[in-house]
Amino acid sequence: MKMRIPKNIKLVGLPPGTAVFKGERKTEKIQIKKLEYNEEFYDEVLCSVDDVEKVDLSDNKLKWIIINGLHEAEIIERLCNVFRIKQLIIEDILDTEHQPKIDFFDDFIFITLKIIDYNSPGKGAHTEHLSLVFGKNFSLTFLESGVHYFEKIEDRILNKSGKLSKLGTDYLNYAILDFVIDNYYILIDKLGYEIDKLEEAIINEPKKEHLGLIHKFKSELIFLNKNIKPMRDIIRRMETEKSHLIASSTYEYLRDLFDHIVQINDTLDSYRETLTVLLDIYITNQGNKLNEVMKVLTIIATIFIPLTFIAGVYGMNFKNMPEVEWHYGYYFSLALMLIVGLGMLLFFKRKKWF
Repeated sequence: MKMRIPKNIKLVGLPPGTAVFKGERKTEKIQIKKLEYNEEFYDEVLCSVDDVEKVDLSDNKLKWIIINGLHEAEIIERLCNVFRIKQLIIEDILDTEHQPKIDFFDDFIFITLKIIDYNSPGKGAHTEHLSLVFGKNFSLTFLESGVHYFEKIEDRILNKSGKLSKLGTDYLNYAILDFVIDNYYILIDKLGYEIDKLEEAIINEPKKEHLGLIHKFKSELIFLNKNIKPMRDIIRRMETEKSHLIASSTYEYLRDLFDHIVQINDTLDSYRETLTVLLDIYITNQGNKLNEVMKVLTIIATIFIPLTFIAGVYGMNFKNMPEVEWHYGYYFSLALMLIVGLGMLLFFKRKKWF
């Protein structure tokens, strides 16, 4: 059964940096995978926190440790202590609702962000809290669920394809960020397709349920902006803030990554504007429909005004009214009403009032 700490509970009285998991338990057991590699060597193994504590950081092999599951705060704290990660950073790693951010330190760089999956309109998006900590020859990747997102990156290291096995942890974490941002592209493409379908439907034949879809898409865009917009500042700081942990050759890739995230943010802004326009179109169409109905009702009411007058005159039943006792009086009054009604319709038609 999934357990969750309610959002409104504040950990009052605890000292800053206290290792407490805040979020939803998404996997039964924490899984730790350790990859050691360089250009000539590769080793991958599932291990325990005890094994990680024995890791030798003095050799020339890069250590990439992937942790799936954050709900056991004691294990996360032990892992971080091996690499001398500050307590305040451990607190951020365990807070699955923390906003994306980046912090630079002398011995490591810390990044926290969101992986987002979007399935279908109106059903919202699934988020995965991701934290990255990397130093000179180690990289820690923290995920809140047991989903293996980075198998393709692992395969590239194993097969020595590309530069992953040759370059340092800065390039490895660039590859992880590139994967996350590529996933954003897939997400906004799906969302854009659904918005395009909605736009076509509203223009052709607006319906009541379209208003609900517009508001749902607006809510999803607010959610996406909240989790994707900060990525621009993260990549910008990585690109501009010099650190001995990022090689000069990696900055070229970070600049390209920054261009991608700017494009994604611009696309989200255009979607928001599109939905605003669609809402205006929907309201305008509904107003036009109401105006058409009111125009028809007004024409009908106007035609019946003289007809009601004729019926009222002949309904008074005064004795000195010659048509009252006339054999054809009833038919005459009906004919008169018909002629007046048709005459008014022709007049309205000539005036192009309908």
